[in-house]
Amino acid sequence: MSKILRLVLLFLLFNNCSFDNKSGLWTNYEEIKPEEIKLIKLTKDKNTIKEEFNPNLQITLKEKTLSNQNWLFSDINLSNLIPHMSFNGKVKKFSKFKFKKIKKRNIQEPDLIISNDFIIFYDNNGSVFKFNKNSKLLWKTKIYNKKERNKIFNISLAVSNKILFMADNLGKYYAVNIDTGKIIWEKQINTTFNSQLKIINNKILLIDTNNSLWCFSAKDGSKIWNFKTQTVLIKTFKKLSLIIHKDSLIFVNSIGDVFKIDLETGSLIWQIPTQNTLVRSEIDFLKISDLVLYNNSIFLSNNNNNFYSLDANSGIINWMQNVNSALRPIIIDDLIFTISNKGYLVVIDAKRGDIIRITDLSINFKKKGRKEVDAIQGFVIASNKLYVTTISGKLMVYSIFDSQLDQIYKVSKSKLSEPFISNSNLYIFRNNAVVVLN
Repeated sequence: MSKILRLVLLFLLFNNCSFDNKSGLWTNYEEIKPEEIKLIKLTKDKNTIKEEFNPNLQITLKEKTLSNQNWLFSDINLSNLIPHMSFNGKVKKFSKFKFKKIKKRNIQEPDLIISNDFIIFYDNNGSVFKFNKNSKLLWKTKIYNKKERNKIFNISLAVSNKILFMADNLGKYYAVNIDTGKIIWEKQINTTFNSQLKIINNKILLIDTNNSLWCFSAKDGSKIWNFKTQTVLIKTFKKLSLIIHKDSLIFVNSIGDVFKIDLETGSLIWQIPTQNTLVRSEIDFLKISDLVLYNNSIFLSNNNNNFYSLDANSGIINWMQNVNSALRPIIIDDLIFTISNKGYLVVIDAKRGDIIRITDLSINFKKKGRKEVDAIQGFVIASNKLYVTTISGKLMVYSIFDSQLDQIYKVSKSKLSEPFISNSNLYIFRNNAVVVLN
């Protein structure tokens, strides 16, 4: 893309978004009675959310809950669209898969593979495990030697055609027999991976820390094509996201540019910047949520106070909102649910971009509430409940109906992963165990 065209796109992006009622930003929700409406005040520091909006609006999800049987990709599927899942809502400790605790070394964004019959995960000591649903170890495979495992902080997993595929921050990627745990093939490139791992049509798709997209053969690991984008000096620890749309792949790089690539040839279909790359301070420490594909639109947000809806066919911006979050949004009943970096649950109309409700998740705590919700790691929605994990080791359960805190559960003294739900169980990855709750 030429510099002139890029500047034109940036001009359109940052000059066509206003905060009036015509644009649909920060509007009221017609189901609220006039006397109950609370208008939100925009603050000077980039309109960061600092107060509630329509907190009395009650929401009941109509979409039927899904009894999810398999979680075989990063963010469950090729579109990163987490459904309204089924879970009984009362959390009690059920069991845990323990492994050796390694101090001062943690996986940044751990992946779990969960099916109706087994669970696959890895430890900090360089091994991959497969257990059956009765917690019996089926196999254990040593992947990394002592020198390698001390450098591992990011591993991505995916399962396709009964083969486990792995990629890591050493630039290694593997295929493992899911029945035996034996390595089928292993490869390495001269860079490091830091993204979700997706498999489609016998193609492995990954992004490296230099913002290059790679396509490998799932049969033997050979390179099929490589698409390069702008590199940066400061590398992000947040995994970059990719989704599949028809015969193409859509991904975001670490400076916020979104690309659509032809799956067969690796050629560019369109590109759209979401950040002003002329201002380096805005993108050096940018954290971007996972992309989510829903009804032919792409949704993403970041810690630079931007939430976007893009047309998946053209890349044109449908709407833009001021929501500061690097967490993956969840979309149910044409409603977007996300949590800001200050612990506000934000509900947005997916079609128009109107903010419908903002509720402060810390208001339910008597003491240190803001500290708790400032450390949110991830969330899922199941059976009209919001399940939130934190860096401080807590699992918090809220009602979607009115955002009231239903339950708080101390899982660990250390950071938790985002929650995973499958087969009516809730799985959480902590420092030295996978905890299973029901």
